[in-house]
Amino acid sequence: MTSGRYIVLEDVSHSYDGKKTVLNSVSLEIGPGITALLGLNGAGKSTMLALMAGRMAPTDGKVRIMGMDPVEYPLQVRKITGVVPETVPLVPQLTPEEHFALMSDIHGHVDTSELVEKLELSSHFHVPAGHLSKGFRQRLAIALALYHSPDVLLLDEPTSGLDPAQQDAFIEMLHSIASDTAVLFSTHIIPEASRVASRVLVVAGGLIVHDGSPDGVDLRDAVLMGHSDRTDMTLKSTESKTPDGDSPQEDTGGESHGSD
Repeated sequence: MTSGRYIVLEDVSHSYDGKKTVLNSVSLEIGPGITALLGLNGAGKSTMLALMAGRMAPTDGKVRIMGMDPVEYPLQVRKITGVVPETVPLVPQLTPEEHFALMSDIHGHVDTSELVEKLELSSHFHVPAGHLSKGFRQRLAIALALYHSPDVLLLDEPTSGLDPAQQDAFIEMLHSIASDTAVLFSTHIIPEASRVASRVLVVAGGLIVHDGSPDGVDLRDAVLMGHSDRTDMTLKSTESKTPDGDSPQEDTGGESHGSD
């Protein structure tokens, strides 16, 4: 039915309140493998991922996940999709163990020992999420997105808050599932896109201005297309920022546990 077309956008445009156009007639197809969505903060990366996740409908055009409209068939799409949005959707009062229990109720029981080990979750497995550090919450969100071995994985700047060793472990996990999973992750860091992905989609001015291998093209020039006022520092920064220019989520709920 999908013939390798796990994610399809057809002439998708989106604007907020009928004013600023964030995406402009974007068409693309994504199959199994790791694809990076690269662009400056505010380029529209988070909007594109939100449309794919079914969090909102596009102003114009069609979005399909495994042949289904994610807004029209939200339950079916959620069962085959794992999502890590820009704001980690955890329940502050629940521990990682209790979050896994919720996933078990939805998707059935799964052996999570490998996820817990590779994402280093065991040390604070019984601590409420509201008391965990930003990095630990990010790792928990990644584990929950991977819990049910989804066909499609949508990740909004997933390495934010992870230390280098944790990033390496996470990237290794992505490569281990990429043969039969469509992995799409956003980033504003060129070296990260080049290192992780075999395909890079560069978003600038609401358009896909590059679609192909990270090799043999000046990704910096593509990213800066339409943004002549921006500097190298934006692209090389490794500071934790949300993709569309918002400030990073603050830790709340008291004392923070778990190293970043």
